[in-house]
Amino acid sequence: MNWNSLFWWAWNHLSLLPLTVCTIHRFFFPNPKDAFFPLDFIAKIVMFPSVIYYVIDSIDIIAQYHRFGWCNFGYLGHHLIALTAFKDIMSLSYYPWFLIVPFNMHCILIIFPELSFFNTLYFFIMVNCIVRLCMEPWKSRERYYWVGKIMLAVIFGPCMVLYFNKCKNTMNNVD
Repeated sequence: MNWNSLFWWAWNHLSLLPLTVCTIHRFFFPNPKDAFFPLDFIAKIVMFPSVIYYVIDSIDIIAQYHRFGWCNFGYLGHHLIALTAFKDIMSLSYYPWFLIVPFNMHCILIIFPELSFFNTLYFFIMVNCIVRLCMEPWKSRERYYWVGKIMLAVIFGPCMVLYFNKCKNTMNNVD
C-alpha cells in the first residue's frame, strides 16, 4: 500500500465514528430547520480529504498504466465521477441522514476490504439515497438533485465494473 492509500485507510478509520454519530443524530432529528450546524461542519471536515486522495490516486492509476485493468478502470471512473460532485457536496448546508450513510458505508468498505458483502450493502444504501434525493423536498433543490445524479452515475458505472470484476478495496492497485 502506497503512502496515499495508507493515509486514506487511516482517515477512513478516523472518519467512521464521526460519520456514524452524524448519521444517527440526523436519523432521529431530521428537521432541516433544526439543523445542528456543527454536525454539518464535522461532516464536511470528514469528507474533505476525499478530494485529495481521489486526485492523487487518479494520477497514480494513470501514471502506472502498465497495471491498468478493469479494476483500475473502475477505481479511476469512481474517483473522476465523484470529483464532479465534490463542490456541490461541500456547498450543502444540511446533510440528511441518508446522504451521510453512503460516506459512512464507504469507510466500512475501506476498513474491511475483503468482506464483499459490504459492497452489496453499499449498493442498496446508494440506491436508497438516490431514491430519496429524487423526492421532495430534495429534488427541487438543485445541488441535492445534482448529487443524486452523480451518485447514480457512480453506482451504475464504475461500481458495476468493480462489482462484476470482483475488485477488492485493498488499495493494492498502485505502487
